[in-house]
Amino acid sequence: MSIHERLSNLQIKYDYLDCQIRQEMNRPIPSCELLRDLKKRKFRLKEEMLALMV
Repeated sequence: MSIHERLSNLQIKYDYLDCQIRQEMNRPIPSCELLRDLKKRKFRLKEEMLALMV
């Protein structure tokens, strides 16, 4: 898999996590644990994408 394909796949996952975070935050009582987990996963993906771009 090329770097471009890998970045594309990571971006799709990143966008999906972003969507999940927004959905959870719009719930009447969002789960703090779930939000923390989703945000950590999103941050790790961002770090991985940045590492591939260097």
